Amino acid sequence: MSFDLHLDFPQKDLENDDCVADVRISAHGHLLTQILEVPDHRYRDSFRASAVSLAFWFADNWFRLRYEPLGAPSLATIDWRLRHEMSSGSADELWPSIMIYGGGPRVMLASSLGKPRDEPGIRYLPWQPLSMPGKEYEDGVDELFEQVLGNCALHVDAEAFKVLIGQLNTERKDDELASWRRLEACLGFDPDKAPDRVVEAMTAYEDLFGAESIEEAAIAAPGQSAPETLQAVLAAADASNLEVDLSLIAKAAAKIDDPYGQTPWRAAEDAAIALRDALALPDIIGNDTLGCLLQTRWDDLKTATATARDLPYAVSAPSTQDRSQLALKMVPQVDRRFELARIIGDSLWTRGSGLGVVSRARSDRQKYQRAFAQSLLCPMRSLAKMIDLDNPTEAQIYHAARRHNVRDKVIETILVNRGILVRDNYNDQLEAA
Repeated sequence: MSFDLHLDFPQKDLENDDCVADVRISAHGHLLTQILEVPDHRYRDSFRASAVSLAFWFADNWFRLRYEPLGAPSLATIDWRLRHEMSSGSADELWPSIMIYGGGPRVMLASSLGKPRDEPGIRYLPWQPLSMPGKEYEDGVDELFEQVLGNCALHVDAEAFKVLIGQLNTERKDDELASWRRLEACLGFDPDKAPDRVVEAMTAYEDLFGAESIEEAAIAAPGQSAPETLQAVLAAADASNLEVDLSLIAKAAAKIDDPYGQTPWRAAEDAAIALRDALALPDIIGNDTLGCLLQTRWDDLKTATATARDLPYAVSAPSTQDRSQLALKMVPQVDRRFELARIIGDSLWTRGSGLGVVSRARSDRQKYQRAFAQSLLCPMRSLAKMIDLDNPTEAQIYHAARRHNVRDKVIETILVNRGILVRDNYNDQLEAA
């Protein structure tokens, strides 16, 4: 199993079943619970804990774990960490420092943001962030629930857990209720904790833009003010004098694979290559070429007012078939080019349907946009002509960035993703997984 929460019950007292187990967690063959016992320098691959408590934590937080992404790591709230970091789940047991969050087709696993809660003489060994398809994550958690239901029937909380799992399964199988729960999670609320007016105001736009786009808008600006933010962004699109035609991109999209089978940056890179080949694009995407992709003049793109400049996210709002009104945030030319490239990438992700949300969020869709823009504007074959990939220098990166009209950080990120530069920034690790 790709996500395995294996329980081994070393002692089972049938008359007083406390359901303590040795818990081993692995994902895609990577062990996440390897422990070093420092005094004896011995390794073990599991931790001992209440299986029931562990299963309750996964069940209570199921929708937020599966669908709520991480915001800026430095700004993660205590509430978010309690719902997403296993080490926050129990004050009495040394649960591992594993952070779990969603935000689209995939689920992320990474080390917790805070300092590990190591006991004297015990240390969890580090591992690299990774991701997996949401279905694989769900299957692993469901197997955990089955293990607990089958082995912990005599636990004092066994009946309560059985009722909770029954309720959770009902919600997951009911399309309307599951959609409500997903939106609550995207907004940053526990089940039944989001004000009804907030969820209803957001869902009112689903017929117009689709549920996925509304969830993405919720992720971009979560909380109780999400509907007002969405209204303001749509008003910014209405006020914009910038309209583009995405039909050229839509035609090319038919030849591009579905983005959900890989990590977002790999899928985005493949999509950028496919688009480049389909439209015979040059290595260097000049301003006029970018305008042609959007079927408008670069002068119009350059001079358009950034009507979403003071708002949490930009949008591409459909106006007529194939045409969209853009509410942009970025003003400097180098940043505007990147934002426009992200809009093109988003139209490939959505196959031209719904509201194009462009934000700083860490959902799969936003990661895909950023990686697509990087690869479209800076193809690797072009960078290889300007940078010594065995020994890249700051001067080479600077020159390549000026030539491709992007920020230096764009070039650095591409080289990091390719393993050419060391990934020493935790944010970069989370972005690429």
